[in-house]
Amino acid sequence: MNLLKTSVFNCLFVCSLIFFLFFLLLFPKESFNAALNGLVLWFRMIIPALLPFAIISGIFIRFHIADYFSFLFKPIIGTIFDLSNEGSFCVLAGFLFGYPMGAKIANDLVVDRQLSKNEGEYLFLFCNQASPVFILNCVAINCFKNENLFLPIFIILLSTSITIGIVLRKFFYKSLKWDSKEKVLKSLNDNTSPFEILDSCVMNGVDTILKLGAYIILFSIIVKMVEIILKDFYYLKTLIIGFLEMTNGISYISSLNTSFQIHFLFVLFCVSFGGISCIFQTASMVKNSHFSMIKYLIVKIMTAFISILYGILYLKFIY
Repeated sequence: MNLLKTSVFNCLFVCSLIFFLFFLLLFPKESFNAALNGLVLWFRMIIPALLPFAIISGIFIRFHIADYFSFLFKPIIGTIFDLSNEGSFCVLAGFLFGYPMGAKIANDLVVDRQLSKNEGEYLFLFCNQASPVFILNCVAINCFKNENLFLPIFIILLSTSITIGIVLRKFFYKSLKWDSKEKVLKSLNDNTSPFEILDSCVMNGVDTILKLGAYIILFSIIVKMVEIILKDFYYLKTLIIGFLEMTNGISYISSLNTSFQIHFLFVLFCVSFGGISCIFQTASMVKNSHFSMIKYLIVKIMTAFISILYGILYLKFIY
């Protein structure tokens, strides 16, 4: 049975690659422009927004600064989720830095032996979210043309993540503590100078951003493919693009001729789910820690629907 599933998956994967190749050959101009748009998006938004955080978070982890930095926030975050200091830092950074930094930091903390794999996977499942900067600029201002919507959208998405974190902690990750025989922290003076560590953090951050750029360009072409194939099916096209890639999905939603309420809920779904593109980006960040991407996909779907529920409550009783 497993062999059959593998064969079917391999067949579908090869067919998809062949179809993608034919699209590149049949629509070279459109493919080039889509790749160029993805490159510009990566260069103008992703690099300045994420590269500094990728480097700084790496420095915090390698020099064990996260333990001290999160001390101020541990009473709040630790009380809600019952985490270590390092875990509290991961939650804080994941909520503030944006996709896929939450997943990367959880992975790096596990690889650096500052978190158990169990606690790292738990954090990875719920603290990998859109950043406040993205919500303000791309959602509130660009999509809704109303920056006053930033706060309710941010609170809804934050409340959704907290809800998921509490549910996972109570029912699925009841024990996160290290076995005392298992925890072995790396020594900072094991023949590695601070300059070598700093250089390693910079190169790791650059490698992270390059991976994100490649996925952004790839999915920009896939989105263009969907646009061309489904050009006469606007609503279906918008739904698929929103499922594939968050930023393009939000842009399409803003042009739909539907009510504000539908726009609002659709955007919440896109941002909380993140899109298949973000899932692939996240997978590339956690391959060293071997976190379960099946669990992650299930949790992201749950997150999307809970955010819609909170959105409905907001529209009904507050908006």
